[in-house]
Amino acid sequence: MLPVHNSERAAMNASVPPLVWIDKLAADAKTWADHLVVTGVIVHCGATPGCDTREEGENAWVTGASNQNQTEQTQMLEGPVSEKKNYNGGVLTPENWYPTGHYTQMVWKSTAQVGC
Repeated sequence: MLPVHNSERAAMNASVPPLVWIDKLAADAKTWADHLVVTGVIVHCGATPGCDTREEGENAWVTGASNQNQTEQTQMLEGPVSEKKNYNGGVLTPENWYPTGHYTQMVWKSTAQVGC
């Protein structure tokens, strides 16, 4: 996961620093994923009142597998990376967020950390 994010970031330009892995973000992501399994509804934590990780960005992905092997992780990242063709680096609006939102989050210059 981290190498793909950092590869995409490096392709942007030299001013986009690589991300670092943060175990707390990974733990928060797992807690939220476990919650989604129980509820059976895919919704972003930030859209949920009382969710304590609203300051963390999210890219949600669903798999039927109980374990994510390397192939599944590659497939998971192909979606956001495929949005690159629609990305123009401009100001995000509701109109252009949808086709590029996941990719934008991968390469956002001010983002410094990732966990999954």
